[in-house]
Amino acid sequence: MSSRDPQFDLSPDPTFAIEPVSMTDVKSMARVHIQSWQETYRGIIADSYLDGLSYDHHVALWAQIVQSESSAFLAKSDGRIAGIAHGGRCRAIGPNRAGSGGELFVLYVLKNAQKQGIGRALFDCVHHDLAARGHGGLTVRVLADNPAADFYARLGGTEVGTVNIEVGKQFLEEKIFYWED
Repeated sequence: MSSRDPQFDLSPDPTFAIEPVSMTDVKSMARVHIQSWQETYRGIIADSYLDGLSYDHHVALWAQIVQSESSAFLAKSDGRIAGIAHGGRCRAIGPNRAGSGGELFVLYVLKNAQKQGIGRALFDCVHHDLAARGHGGLTVRVLADNPAADFYARLGGTEVGTVNIEVGKQFLEEKIFYWED
């Protein structure tokens, strides 16, 4: 069932609301993206890289995501954006090598809003939306040292491999998780 289907509950918890993104949200989403990277990756990624994240770059990135009509949602708690998620057609990794499956590219929840079900709700919205668009199966890549990496295992993802990436001048390992539809 599509998350755009009125029968799919975008807000399973009354303490927060999940909604599709819009152009009016891109500036706040850019702030959440940068803040969540700085909160999550401090001590994993070089401080100089995290401190140098560009607000203007992230505004442009989220504007492009919104205009692409890809699967993108945000979570609001107390009227403020507390989490963001974005997915689309899978890159050529893991079991979805053909690129027809879905991939969750971004899922970030601000530290003060974690442990409230927001991450799970955002994950579910993107997963359902991608499936409704014909992208069966879901792949997620997460930094191996990310404290939230176990979150994906708890959601039922199967770890299917690893890949090395470069962030700034660091080489880091990502775990690849997969869900069969």
